[in-house]
Amino acid sequence: MAKLLNIASSQSITLDIPGGEYFLTTFENGDAESLHEVLAIDSVSDRLSRVPKPYTLEDARSWLAANLTFGKELLAIPTLAKRTAAFFKEGNSIPIKAIRHKDKFIGCISLTVRSTEPVVEMGYYLHPSHQGKRLMREAGRAVLRYAANEFGIRKVFCSVDDGNLVSAKVVQGIVKDTAVGEVETGRMVLVWPVGKRVEGESWSSTWVWSIEPRGG
Repeated sequence: MAKLLNIASSQSITLDIPGGEYFLTTFENGDAESLHEVLAIDSVSDRLSRVPKPYTLEDARSWLAANLTFGKELLAIPTLAKRTAAFFKEGNSIPIKAIRHKDKFIGCISLTVRSTEPVVEMGYYLHPSHQGKRLMREAGRAVLRYAANEFGIRKVFCSVDDGNLVSAKVVQGIVKDTAVGEVETGRMVLVWPVGKRVEGESWSSTWVWSIEPRGG
């Protein structure tokens, strides 16, 4: 079971993955090169409709600069009510989302506010060399438990392109592990930027489910 730890000035969640040291943490100033390395891989980038292609080192540095300060400020808020109020503004993302093997950044699982409704969108990516270990399912379970307990998140949305059957199975597993009550499924159109494997529009499957605070 995932365990929340304090490491230095940041927080870390240890992931229960056999044979490896995997963690969820905040992003750090030194992550730009590793972030660029992962998102410059075609098989990763082509599955992400919100990430530009080509993805440059300057893109990584700019994204980190825009996100690091807010994450640290959010984690410093002492009470759940105040953290929740500060978090639920469109575009904000939960600060603990970087996936690491030991101390190296290898992927991300984010929960981002996309509307004025109290719902977050889950998105993720992972370096291909760490795929196939059930890592993302465990990361999803851990980050949603943390988000419910520490940020008052109660409803999650996720969409997966119809051509990405592996990712659809990951989401189904996360939903099975974390959903409380009825799960809403549906269909929507994704719009892809120029340069991706899919150009123009494609259909995707969607899930909306509720979560609740849990111990452990």
